[in-house]
Amino acid sequence: MTDFRSPSHTLTFADAVDIWKRYIAKHFVQRIAAHFDCNVGRIYQVLRAELHVGSKEQAVAELETSDPSLALRLRAFVFKPKDAANDNQLELFDEKGQP
Repeated sequence: MTDFRSPSHTLTFADAVDIWKRYIAKHFVQRIAAHFDCNVGRIYQVLRAELHVGSKEQAVAELETSDPSLALRLRAFVFKPKDAANDNQLELFDEKGQP
């Protein structure tokens, strides 16, 4: 029986590489998190390169042999949160963030 009171899984570097592969293959983030028994926030930390820096490059290197088209897509991918301002909107504000 599963112990529901135990802490969730701590992501390893190998897990982070797998997260990149799953994410670029268009798996849902919630399902990736469920697979690794962790919070969705940990997945986003990997995607923002706050956790396991270099895992994206390792995933690209591994995909080069198995799926070159995914490797190409991952190499060009830049993570931007959905609520991030468009680059062309940033010029509307001064350096202090005031309009």
